[in-house]
Amino acid sequence: MFHVPSFVYVIGLISLLNGVILVLLTRATNNALRGIQAWAGGSFLVGVGFVFASFREVLPETLSIILPYLTAALGLTLYYRAVRQLLGQPEKDLRLWAGNLLAALALAYTTLLAPDFELRTLLLSGWLGALALVIGLNLSHGGPHRHDYVRFLSGVGFFVLGFLLFLRAAFYLTPFGAAQRDFNATGFFQDAALSGVLIVSTLLTFSYALMHIERLTSTLGWQAHMDGLTHIPNRRSIVERLDLEILKCGTDSTPLSILMIDSDHFKDINDTYGHPAGDRTLQALAACMQAHLRGSGTVGRYGGEEFLAILPGVSLAGAIQVAGRLRAGLKECLLAEVEESLVVTVSTGAAELLAGETDGAGLILRADDALYAAKQAGRDCVRPEREMKGG
Repeated sequence: MFHVPSFVYVIGLISLLNGVILVLLTRATNNALRGIQAWAGGSFLVGVGFVFASFREVLPETLSIILPYLTAALGLTLYYRAVRQLLGQPEKDLRLWAGNLLAALALAYTTLLAPDFELRTLLLSGWLGALALVIGLNLSHGGPHRHDYVRFLSGVGFFVLGFLLFLRAAFYLTPFGAAQRDFNATGFFQDAALSGVLIVSTLLTFSYALMHIERLTSTLGWQAHMDGLTHIPNRRSIVERLDLEILKCGTDSTPLSILMIDSDHFKDINDTYGHPAGDRTLQALAACMQAHLRGSGTVGRYGGEEFLAILPGVSLAGAIQVAGRLRAGLKECLLAEVEESLVVTVSTGAAELLAGETDGAGLILRADDALYAAKQAGRDCVRPEREMKGG
């Protein structure tokens, strides 16, 4: 059996240590992890509450009962806020703060004005359990990355914490819990509940940090392969994809073509409408290309206003047809959101993989030369590599 005040004190110190670890993590990542500060604050509040609770025999009830309950409620509320920040959801929830206010009033009434152990335990443990369940629901069901097992297990952890708090309220209201209503009384349930709170709270803090690290790793991976402006593959990613498709073609003996697509007079768009309008134009073009090529090819931003489209299983003749449909489709793109009077056209060069060609460098060069030929021909047109060679 545990010495309850000492064990509660240890729980408080560990919670404070968890907060310190998260503060150090925040500084190490230059505040790149959303919600870490709120979670650290929650750990500090919970830790302070447990430390004050451990001195219940020495401190007045205001500090040994009311303060621990309040800091626990506020700490769980900050945990809730941290989870919402992690998931990119709205952080403010007036219902939680209203619940905290009512819980504080009930706590003051049942401790100072009309002391009632049973009612206080029912109301406050029930409220803390409800907060834990709400956090568990958010982790289990809200936001992106629904199949993140760490997040799911963290949600389960909060469900366990909520269950322990509800069980505590129910247990102390039964005749079996009468002997353990004394804070210092030891027993199986008291020890099990305290052990559960210690284990679950510590594991939740580390799992929260792990969720952030995984999310940061995923974000860095996305940034390494995707263009931040247009949200399509960047140059590195699209070239790597081309090399993979070339390997597949060598194995399957199927054709492969690419399109080099360039927005005409893009500098004039920037000069006339401003760079923000130019950025929105690139975003609109990228979205239109993705929509028209979905299922038949992949498009990436090769650089500036130039895009590279990969067409597996498509010959040069087929690529010219795809480029024509794409060119017509881009003209129908709704660019009124950028500027009502804006008209955008594109020039396109097409090239097909040659027999024995093992990488994309030569293929890209030929498509780029064909694109140059399209520019020379007056823009707003498609030119294949053979036409460029013949000219």
